[in-house]
Amino acid sequence: MVTLFENPHESSLAMFLLQVFITLIVCKILAKLLSFVRQPQVIGQIIAGIIFGPSILGYAKGWSSAIWPTSSLKIFQLIANLGLIFFMFFLGLELDLNQIKANWKVTIPVACVSIIFPVGIGCAVALWFYELNDGIVASKTAFILFIASGFGFSAFPVLATLLNSMNLLNEPIGIQTISLAAVEDIVVWVVLAVASAFSSGGSALQGLYTLLLTLAFIGIMVFIIRPIFSRIHDFYHRKEDDCNVYIVVGCFLLLLISSFTTEVMGIHAFFGAFIAGLCIPRKGELVEFLSIRIELIIVEFFLPLYFANSGLKTRLNLLNTGRSWWTLAVLIILATVSKVVPVTIATKIFARRSWYYCSSGCSYEYTWYCSIGCFKYWCSIKSYITGYFCNVRSNGNNSYTINITDFIVSL
Repeated sequence: MVTLFENPHESSLAMFLLQVFITLIVCKILAKLLSFVRQPQVIGQIIAGIIFGPSILGYAKGWSSAIWPTSSLKIFQLIANLGLIFFMFFLGLELDLNQIKANWKVTIPVACVSIIFPVGIGCAVALWFYELNDGIVASKTAFILFIASGFGFSAFPVLATLLNSMNLLNEPIGIQTISLAAVEDIVVWVVLAVASAFSSGGSALQGLYTLLLTLAFIGIMVFIIRPIFSRIHDFYHRKEDDCNVYIVVGCFLLLLISSFTTEVMGIHAFFGAFIAGLCIPRKGELVEFLSIRIELIIVEFFLPLYFANSGLKTRLNLLNTGRSWWTLAVLIILATVSKVVPVTIATKIFARRSWYYCSSGCSYEYTWYCSIGCFKYWCSIKSYITGYFCNVRSNGNNSYTINITDFIVSL
């Protein structure tokens, strides 16, 4: 018998291409629809993932096994994370280093406020949440730190995508917001490292080691790697050949080794990619050369896969009781207030800007981000609620350790 077409389920590549095709079509349709209510396309990408996942189409008989078989999800996630890494590298390329340096007197104190208040409130909420779910058998300290880190994370990739789509990356509010998010996410990743150590019976020193390694990595990249790379670039720049293949490949090698280093340190690989982008020399045409070639393929092709993958892990169907919904409402309110109010006040004190700048407004323009990331924190809470809270409630005792990776990836 002659076989015209092979079974796509027998080919990982065929399944991946089919998933990408469907994902991009649905993401673009949703992005267009949401544009009528002035929402960025990243929201449509996350919703697309929710539609594909167990919350909606997962109920359709044969949908998951036909389009999203379990064996294919790891490949999809891997490629999606690769796209995120390149996007964060692009983000580092686009940022104005001089403005970042100029804003450190505002960024550091506001970041401290943005960490202390949400994490503190998160710890208090975790005590209540631990008692509410009395079936959980796990280290109480680790559980509290996990919930607290959910309150503290800033959903850095979502924020970066939103700012990029609104052309705010190099505006004062964009620079301040992204700098703040970078500082607080590094600190909260340390908190998460401590929680991981406690959950596996380790020591809190793991968090100290992670923090010291992170600071050492940043120091090496900024004070050693960057000057060396700048001298090499200057050599070719004087010859008017600063975009040759060796320099470009060197940039990508720096991206890869930097991402690898932060990943094995316990800080997500995208932080390494972001730092690598910041270390690329700004002289000549190198940054523009790289940005133009990275932006289109990453933003329009790979990045939708990352956010759709986040939506795929969302299981809204597990919020199936009245107690689940009112608990969800309380957590969203507390998490939002714990971020927006302290950060708005701190920004007013240290930035000495108008309340219009420091408080969140309703328009799609600058006021949307004036609270230094009000919307990014909302996205962070979405990830926390749907990625961690739902799984704990549904799976019982074992979910606490099983879903740690999903919790980290979703944030």
